Amino acid sequence: MTKLTETERDAWKDAYKLHEKYHDMTGEEYEWTALIRDIQAALARYDGRDKRLASAIMMSLFDWLDAEIKMMRTAKSEEPVQTTMEGVI
Repeated sequence: MTKLTETERDAWKDAYKLHEKYHDMTGEEYEWTALIRDIQAALARYDGRDKRLASAIMMSLFDWLDAEIKMMRTAKSEEPVQTTMEGVI
């Protein structure tokens, strides 16, 4: 069985840390900006094959978070709205 290199393990660890940090994000612009900044900082520590692996993992996390935010917003927009008769007349 082939074992991962320490650098490959580090890429997975960095992605895990990002996932943990941004797990509960709400999709605000400042959160996306911070996530992108953190991904760029993490990727700067890698090169070559290791950088491609780290990039693929982190972009998959980015895509997953994006899909989760979109699903959350869709669900929220589909919630019933309570209306009242106050102010109608």
